[in-house]
Amino acid sequence: MNTNHRHVGLQNLGIIGNNAVLTHGTVEAIDGFDMTSGEYHGPAQHFKIGVPDNPHKGKFVFGGFIANWRGKNEGMQILNHHTNGTSVTENIRQQGIHSLGCQGPFRIDAHGANAKAIVRGVDLRFGGKSYQFTINTRQERSGGGTETGRSWATSGITTHPEAKGHPRVQQSMCGG
Repeated sequence: MNTNHRHVGLQNLGIIGNNAVLTHGTVEAIDGFDMTSGEYHGPAQHFKIGVPDNPHKGKFVFGGFIANWRGKNEGMQILNHHTNGTSVTENIRQQGIHSLGCQGPFRIDAHGANAKAIVRGVDLRFGGKSYQFTINTRQERSGGGTETGRSWATSGITTHPEAKGHPRVQQSMCGG
């Protein structure tokens, strides 16, 4: 992939990989969450489904992918997902280290009070590098403005500070 796939305002969506391998174009420079040089263009994410102001509605199923991050400067956020419905993210395996120093592999936000987000069978055992040890040139920020709620994690599954629903993580591994 050389750009991310962003879908807002949809409902009842499934993205199934059937063991498809996710990899991205080369990244030569990154600042914060955006690529600034290389073959990949845009935010450091493969898929963004919903946003806090317009979360996904209905059902969402995502899974069956292998994230191949075995090369140099690899490892984007696999899924950034905000839902007011019911979501299942499962059967995803990371190969190699998340080494871009950007957002962790998953942000799963059960945004609405009745939202349910299930994550299961996710293997992130190889972890990720802290941005200080990568090509990411971002500076530490104290929050506020557009940075509120932005995840600095690089090795796991995060949520959103405004989450009100019911997240559940089962049978998953996250490395350091």
